[in-house]
Amino acid sequence: MPDSPSSSKSVPTVAVLGVAVLVLVIAGVVTFGASDSTLAPVARIVFSVGLAGLALLGINTLVAGMATRSYARFGESMTALEQAASAHGPAAVADGARSARQALDAGDVEAARKRVEQIPTDAAAGPVAPALAECRRTGKKAGRLYRRQQRVAR
Repeated sequence: MPDSPSSSKSVPTVAVLGVAVLVLVIAGVVTFGASDSTLAPVARIVFSVGLAGLALLGINTLVAGMATRSYARFGESMTALEQAASAHGPAAVADGARSARQALDAGDVEAARKRVEQIPTDAAAGPVAPALAECRRTGKKAGRLYRRQQRVAR
């Protein structure tokens, strides 16, 4: 996959957000050290906002990393399904796997997951059945992380 769907925000945007959050945290720490007691409530607010922003950036980064690994596993299981279907399976399974691969390569994880789910289970017998089951399992995880990542990006 040339462009992973996990890159919901560009690197410069995340870097700018990270710098802004760190400035807030540092400003909060500096104002905590001020001897003037009138700045204490402001320092607490600035520091709290900075820490909350830092936590959100960390969560977003964690979800992006988990999603990237999940997309890779989904792609690997789809490759195994394609190989098993082309060697042993009927044309319907091979066509479904190819269609899902095209959607995944285009960066649409949700469409790829749905196309894998549409592959008829009864057509995938023998050595194709475990590959289809694994692809569906990894597709569900990838789809769940993809939807979570889309919610975080909004």
